Amino acid sequence: MSIAIGVLLGVVIVVLFLGSTPLLLGRLIGASTAASPLTALVFFFVKALAALAVLVLLLDVGGLSEHVNLTAFGLAAVATSFSWTSWQLQRFRHDRTPTYDLGEDDH
Repeated sequence: MSIAIGVLLGVVIVVLFLGSTPLLLGRLIGASTAASPLTALVFFFVKALAALAVLVLLLDVGGLSEHVNLTAFGLAAVATSFSWTSWQLQRFRHDRTPTYDLGEDDH
């Protein structure tokens, strides 16, 4: 049972962590484009603190690690991260949004 909990927890945490960026950061930056670099930096540090808090909880704070197989958690997190990144790369490759502007050469 602890293996299933570890796998489920690993998948859920990675999906929440990686899924929050396009979901929340786009809306936060859209609210104020002038403050977008600062907003992105603050968002990054908040996510880093949240990841640190999850790791502290999993490393035997209150006996949580007794119920979670940390090897299964780690492997599920790595597999989910690779899957998520591959999916995002595929989406980006098939997206028709221009990523740069070549502009017109007036020479």
